[in-house]
Amino acid sequence: MSWSVTLAGQTFTEANVEGTAYADEQTGFPAILAAIAEETRFLKGLGATASTVLTPQVGTAVLATDQPFGQASIPLGALVQIRSQSDPGSYMIGTVVSFVGTALTIAVSIAAGGEASDWVIGMPNPALNELMQDLTVNGFAIVSRDNGDIAITPDGTGLATLKNLNATGPAVFAGPVRVDAGGQLLGHNMGALNGTIEIDSTIPQFAYGTITGDCVLAFDPPSLPGYGYGVLFKITQDATGGRSVAVQSNDGILQGTALGDPVDWALRGPGAWNYLSVFWTPAGDLLLSNLGGS
Repeated sequence: MSWSVTLAGQTFTEANVEGTAYADEQTGFPAILAAIAEETRFLKGLGATASTVLTPQVGTAVLATDQPFGQASIPLGALVQIRSQSDPGSYMIGTVVSFVGTALTIAVSIAAGGEASDWVIGMPNPALNELMQDLTVNGFAIVSRDNGDIAITPDGTGLATLKNLNATGPAVFAGPVRVDAGGQLLGHNMGALNGTIEIDSTIPQFAYGTITGDCVLAFDPPSLPGYGYGVLFKITQDATGGRSVAVQSNDGILQGTALGDPVDWALRGPGAWNYLSVFWTPAGDLLLSNLGGS
């Protein structure tokens, strides 16, 4: 039976263990054992370090390692991570092209960060987020960003559904998303409201800010056909008061339709606040309701 296996960048076949070839230290069974040991050390995270001054970039990177080939467990063809010890935001990920003496050549496919000279080379386990670039699963593009955010964008086929998601940083959803947080809404502080402010479906369902000048809330249409979205705003007048708020589509074609009594913004004094509900319906209407205020 014929077979073939590649270990530590070296390919072995049945010919390497037939007859007297079995005992050859460079190509026979002893070499297979040595290759297995090298792969095992690498899998355990025993890589190398280097003090070469480099700025991460895609392409070919050559590092002078502190440990020579044989002592450092970095197999040819292996996917490795090269990350700065003092600045984890500086890193490269790529495959080993050659390792001769202390000259390690990497074909870098992912890179970020600035110049460094304290590189740790090993398996890319701590960099799984960086590896998840432009990954498409069931019609959803999943993108990991340099700042640690993860964006999930529907392609028009439906809603992104996530269960048991724990995030220590912001999760950005470009598209309709339902979030079950026990009925709780995450508020979005819009800060000072002045001029034209673009609103799209990624904004949280509750937003608040202080109006410092007449402003227009310019809404983008829903990103998916047949869907709608809404936002509840708490708008507080600044120390001057009398600031006005208009609602329209981002292209200015569709003006917001008021349901019930509209707000008389000219009569709103300093520090006064109003709750304003705006909803872009699946039918294509842009509706707003004055829910009262102080």
